Amino acid sequence: YDTPDELLKLVFSEIGRVMHVRMVTDKNTGKSKGYGFVEFSSNAEVLAAIDLMDGRFVAGREMRVKHAHNSGLGDAVDPPRKQNMGASPIQKAVNANFSDGEVYEMMLWSKRMTEENPEV
Repeated sequence: YDTPDELLKLVFSEIGRVMHVRMVTDKNTGKSKGYGFVEFSSNAEVLAAIDLMDGRFVAGREMRVKHAHNSGLGDAVDPPRKQNMGASPIQKAVNANFSDGEVYEMMLWSKRMTEENPEV
């Protein structure tokens, strides 16, 4: 539960423009409760984050990424095929064969290639 806000902001910034990150902590101990909130600048970025990051491992922990209940996105974000299914076979294979750093580098490379070659 020691994933800092800065790491989450860095990871989710590869998806889109992160407006705010807040890890929830116990008010008595100050220790993380193991979950937090990431706010994006658009609903499209929220949907991309859910699709790309749910089931990924960050700092050795599998993330569960879904919309906040008060986000206004409703059930459109969680179609039945995605609910309670966890990581896809591709996500599991990537997680089993690549470190977080390697996956991060692949994401950066993919983003650069997409920006440099938008017609492909």
